Amino acid sequence: MGKLPVFCYSKFMINWRRQEGYMILVIMVLTSVVLLLISFWMIRRRTTISMPVSETNNNQANKPVDEWTEFESKSYGIKFHYPKNIFEANLNPIKAGDTTRIFLGVSPYGTVTVEMLNQQFQRPAIGSATNISGQIGYRYDENSAGCEKRNIRVPAGNITGVIIFSSCVSDSDPKVATNQDLMQQFLNSVRLTPGSSSQSSIENFNLVVDDSGAAPNTVTLKAGNIAQLTFSVTSGNVADGGLSFKSTNIDTGFIFSGAAKTISFKVDEPMEFKVFGKNGVARNYTIKVKIE
Repeated sequence: MGKLPVFCYSKFMINWRRQEGYMILVIMVLTSVVLLLISFWMIRRRTTISMPVSETNNNQANKPVDEWTEFESKSYGIKFHYPKNIFEANLNPIKAGDTTRIFLGVSPYGTVTVEMLNQQFQRPAIGSATNISGQIGYRYDENSAGCEKRNIRVPAGNITGVIIFSSCVSDSDPKVATNQDLMQQFLNSVRLTPGSSSQSSIENFNLVVDDSGAAPNTVTLKAGNIAQLTFSVTSGNVADGGLSFKSTNIDTGFIFSGAAKTISFKVDEPMEFKVFGKNGVARNYTIKVKIE
């Protein structure tokens, strides 16, 4: 009778160890399955989540490609390229005294202006020499009233060309006046043919205009010269508050009553200016430019 409990106990221990072995095996299998599922999930997650793009690469990808286009003024013998996707260009010449602005490019980052001075080139008292289309020009900087300007002056026949890169505190970054790459590309594209203007005379005419007509209504110019026509719109007898004047190649834009605007162009062929009111209604006269 004493051996029976021992036998039962031994059998119980064998069964327990056998079950314990099964449990360990089951735990190992379950652990392997869990690890396999976790690995599969991690691999799947890496393939579905996009890798972060560096800020530098992202900025390069989003940076617009500059679309450079050509501007040319045959009247003053100068042409250059500018990025038309950045600058909104005003191509209408505007004269103030001895200075004629032939180009104004406006952008959120500042402006680029090209002016012609009706005077021989004079070296600035300060500034550094620079090469512009084979001509020795001079660059000097200005800082005033929260604005920065890079001025480049260059001989252009019997006149002086001035290229101005300007930015102010309210402009966005990167500012035009500090954008060395843009300035250099612009200056490298400049081409001067001063011979076409150095042998030309400048002819000035003032045209007094209203809704009824112009005085004078015919201008005679010498071929090859540079014409500077000033349209002075009278304060009275102008129903729309101003007038505009258009030929095949020139548009003065709207000039308000009591104001004046000067345009410059090289005299190559006869032309005729039509006169319009504010709403595009033509007036019953034209202004003729004849060649002698």
